[in-house]
Amino acid sequence: MTSSIGMIEPDGDWSLPDSLQVFGWSENGDALLWDTASRDTDGEFPVWESRSFNSLHRLGGSLYEALPSIRTRTANLFGPRAYDIEPLQPTQL
Repeated sequence: MTSSIGMIEPDGDWSLPDSLQVFGWSENGDALLWDTASRDTDGEFPVWESRSFNSLHRLGGSLYEALPSIRTRTANLFGPRAYDIEPLQPTQL
């Protein structure tokens, strides 16, 4: 059983989960989330990542800030690529 504390570590706190909205999923089930209660003066939401629904990691104050860390981790896992995003094949649900 996962500890309740693990659900918010390393960067979160107990007030955070209520305002998080998923906007992206990885193939292994990790989620990208916006904190909809923390819009900045430019209208941007902070971006968080939930890895295996077991932790919260703040990736940046906006998607623009979060993308470099996502790109770096991807390059470390899969090597350099000529493009940043690989679109999935369309699938009927």
